[in-house]
Amino acid sequence: MSESLTKKGNIKTSFLGEKDADINFTRIGKASFVIAIFTALGGLVGIVREAVIAQYFGVTDSTDAYFIAINIILALVGLISGTATAVIIPAYIDAKIKLDVQKGEELFDTFLMIMTLLCVLAALLVASLAPYYIPLLVSGFNEEKTSLTIFLLWWTAPLIFLNGVISLWNGYLNSHYKFAVVAFLPVVVSITVIIWVYMGQPQLGVTSIAIGLVTGTLVQGILLYSYIFSRFRNPIKVCINFKDPLVFNSIAQFGFLISGAVFSRINVLIDQAMASWLSPGSVSALGFGGRVINWISEIIGFAVATAFLPVLSAQISKNNYSTIQALLMKALKLSVQTLIPLTILLYFSSTLMTTLIYERGAFDAEATRIVAGVIRFYSFQLFFLTVGMIGVRVLNAAQRNDLIMKIAFASVFVHIIGNVILMKWLGVAGIALSTSLTYVFTSTAIYYYLYRLGFLRFK
Repeated sequence: MSESLTKKGNIKTSFLGEKDADINFTRIGKASFVIAIFTALGGLVGIVREAVIAQYFGVTDSTDAYFIAINIILALVGLISGTATAVIIPAYIDAKIKLDVQKGEELFDTFLMIMTLLCVLAALLVASLAPYYIPLLVSGFNEEKTSLTIFLLWWTAPLIFLNGVISLWNGYLNSHYKFAVVAFLPVVVSITVIIWVYMGQPQLGVTSIAIGLVTGTLVQGILLYSYIFSRFRNPIKVCINFKDPLVFNSIAQFGFLISGAVFSRINVLIDQAMASWLSPGSVSALGFGGRVINWISEIIGFAVATAFLPVLSAQISKNNYSTIQALLMKALKLSVQTLIPLTILLYFSSTLMTTLIYERGAFDAEATRIVAGVIRFYSFQLFFLTVGMIGVRVLNAAQRNDLIMKIAFASVFVHIIGNVILMKWLGVAGIALSTSLTYVFTSTAIYYYLYRLGFLRFK
């Protein structure tokens, strides 16, 4: 795709584009509502899971080790599986519309095989190399704490493979506008973790969380697999044809997007590593605070972005660019009207929220004060994260993932500078504020490129 869409002719938002946008925005709204409801339900169970973890383990060395290990795994999960989904959905829909359904299915099967092999390789590498890179990443940890981190990482490494395959099948269902099952099934993981934590004390300690995550994700995968193959399609055809131009283009787009995702995920690991330089419990405080904001952003931002991608992909395949312009403007206006007031509410209710969710057992009043500060400054990201996710979906659908790579690369330097400056002033809460400011930078850059490409027009 060219740098500017105007090579296809001047893009002007027509009456027809506005009408199409209204129809598609209604469809997106309904889908977003379904996703938000089920994500909220799953998120509530997830919050209960985090509250149980906080009750049993508090803000301690063991939870520091857990958050470091799981964030490394989740970074790789997001890096591979999240990227693969954003690539395959537009390519799959484009193949079905411009060629035929069978060609789309063959493309999906091929991409699934490639990603499965990549996830297995990644899981083996991250586990086998852990004794070498973990001590470098957590230089502020003592030997016992470092060893526990490595042990927990070994336990959770299978999540890379399991979540990688699950995310691609989630994308397949989303491309068929079947959002409810995808949004609801993660609740199985949280319930399994809660059961293991209750059953595993005191013998298993924090390891019970890791066991619960792996077994719960396995059950989620089995349920998802059974649902898809009983209702939607025939068994997978094992075939990898690198000479197919559709496969080659998908791999190229994956390369661009995974490069950008590397830089984005590095920011999470940078936060964890720099928090380990601060007082004990800082990594945990960042993790507990982040869980609350992530839950809210998933209900809103993730729901909208997930519903947007298949619709945008179909509109781009049909060259309906004026419809995309109108959709984007409607989404931005709605985001301003809803997310800015929500951000203000989160900022002033952070202490109350932390007390209600976490303060019990080993999680004391001092832990509440620290985590509330983290939530307070994390809340600034909510608007910019959400509109950024919507903008990224436009670039995904347009297969301009090279631009996402450039923005993510620049964001690493912005984030490091922000952390260095703000953590000296605000401690671990400064890292949270730096994260929010990084989202301000990335969302601004995304919409600059959308304007350059002709997807964004202001009346």
